[in-house]
Amino acid sequence: MFLVMPPVLAQDLMGTDSPEIVARSVDMEFLYIFYAQGNIIHKITMGDDQLIGLGEYDGKSSIFTSSIVYQFDAWSDKKGNTWSFYHGDAGRSRTINLDYNFNPLSNNMLTRSYSYPNPIRDQMGTLV
Repeated sequence: MFLVMPPVLAQDLMGTDSPEIVARSVDMEFLYIFYAQGNIIHKITMGDDQLIGLGEYDGKSSIFTSSIVYQFDAWSDKKGNTWSFYHGDAGRSRTINLDYNFNPLSNNMLTRSYSYPNPIRDQMGTLV
């Protein structure tokens, strides 16, 4: 179990089909990167850096902190399923755009949705 604090961000960093999840530890010592299923990929010592957002820098998928840019695989804008800043995106839209049409009559909504973490209480969340 990993205790995390906001912001909890999601974006494809590794060139996979699903977005990776990025968050700071509650004690603010580490930056965690998880697979979409919740298994940890990386644990990075953060020091006093703040997690700012996720995006593209110099053609690479990147994590932006207050003093460092961590770069990963080549950037690929998948036009959806990301939460790259505290309020969703740089424009604070709090929205995502999915690349499929949802039909609530034929699909189980619980298998097509997620929230990381859910629920947030006292500015902290838990990923299990």
